Amino acid sequence: MRKSTQLITFLLFLILQLDACGKQITPLTIVAPIDIKKHAYIEDGGTLSLDCSDAKGHKFSFCFDGRSRSKTSGRIYFGCQYINNKTSRMLPEDSKEEKIIIALLHQWIDKRFTLREQKELSKGKKKPTETEIRAMRILGAIQCQENVKNLIRWLDNNYTKEEQNWFLKRDSNKGLNKKQSTVWHYIHSLHGYEHSKR
Repeated sequence: MRKSTQLITFLLFLILQLDACGKQITPLTIVAPIDIKKHAYIEDGGTLSLDCSDAKGHKFSFCFDGRSRSKTSGRIYFGCQYINNKTSRMLPEDSKEEKIIIALLHQWIDKRFTLREQKELSKGKKKPTETEIRAMRILGAIQCQENVKNLIRWLDNNYTKEEQNWFLKRDSNKGLNKKQSTVWHYIHSLHGYEHSKR
């Protein structure tokens, strides 16, 4: 990831915006580096919304899905300040577009904080600056996205689709052993269902 952020300044990237009907409209060219003009942490569980501009002044917005019990937790929605906006488009998972957005964010953070300072950010301060708060939230959203991907990989490596569906069809984790109960919680959290308390 760090190597790609070093190269990104010299490249142009096209990310297609779609209109409300899903039809392709004029592509938005993002010229690195970007600047984050504004961010909002939405009280829907933790969606992070970012308003940005690129090196040529083009403005664009996107957000990380942090909604409680969302089936697309951690995913990036492009072309919007909030997910339900009609202009929003969820970027394909592990796509070139998604990787570009993550690399641009890392570049923005790397320009402002050393790796040591980034580690210190996670420990928190009594009175962080606005830039520090923004960086903490971006790093948190990226980490959340990575955690969800790792959980999906772990489930796919350890349980067949049929086994995962067996857990998903259960309304409750009652009667399951401790390990099964943990897997039940994992699967239901990924699919956006309320957890029943054991």
